[in-house]
Amino acid sequence: MTDFHNKNPNVDQYMTECWLSPFTSWYQSIYFTMGPLQNWGRGVIAWVLGTNTDLGPHLPGGCNSCRGVVEIATDGSSYTLTK
Repeated sequence: MTDFHNKNPNVDQYMTECWLSPFTSWYQSIYFTMGPLQNWGRGVIAWVLGTNTDLGPHLPGGCNSCRGVVEIATDGSSYTLTK
């Protein structure tokens, strides 16, 4: 991102399409958040904010293993912060 910024200083950059697999922790989000912000990124966007216990819903052909910041019970009765 810094190389791009140095060549195009007037163009805003955003890190998008960040996600976590079921095997990583949201505490690791610091890596995909701070890296871009420390290298001229104007913002960071995560794909998935909430998923159910089956890692859904998702569109056909989309990420079927992405995990959200919160996990929502399939019946919608409760939610938990993923760790």
